[in-house]
Amino acid sequence: MSDIDDSADARAAQAKRARKAAYHAAYYAANRDKIAAVGAAYRAANREKIAAYRAANRERRLANTAAWRAANRDKNAAAKAAWYAANRERQAATGAAWYAANREQRAAWHAAWYAANRERMAAYRAANRAIRSADNAARRAVLANPAWADQAEITRIYKECPPGHHVDHIVPLRGKLVCGLHVPWNLQYLPAEANLKKGNRLTSGISQRP
Repeated sequence: MSDIDDSADARAAQAKRARKAAYHAAYYAANRDKIAAVGAAYRAANREKIAAYRAANRERRLANTAAWRAANRDKNAAAKAAWYAANRERQAATGAAWYAANREQRAAWHAAWYAANRERMAAYRAANRAIRSADNAARRAVLANPAWADQAEITRIYKECPPGHHVDHIVPLRGKLVCGLHVPWNLQYLPAEANLKKGNRLTSGISQRP
């Protein structure tokens, strides 16, 4: 057989595959509900059989799934985003129901994970203390944290806080008479004891400006 014949056969096979794929896509689009109902009925009638197959082929299924996701990363991400956008309320209801039904299981899982990763968590917290402090303060100050605030400068101030001191808001965020902003010029360093005594009062005393 000549190279020309091989090329013609390859083109014919490719065209056949394209026609077959187009046919299946059109059929699926026209019979989506019917296919879903048939699949649901089969799964309901063969739960044990499906579970046994999955258990016996777990590693192969995981490998196949990982390979498909790696080869179709963008397609998979787009499909997920489209599904979540079209099923936002359904997903929220499903998630809420699962969390409510598995509250104790979730608590036990988190407790076990933290117990097994205590040193890892401690190392992360120590390495990211300044960022965590700034983030925590920003969460507490969400209503007083304007979009134009210099977050990099705020993080620097927390990072360079002297030992034994706290980063304090000069004008408290939730004061009794006046409320300040979570911005660099409203931050100062106070000795820890003085800051704990100060609370949310507007006072003057020993402080260090960052």
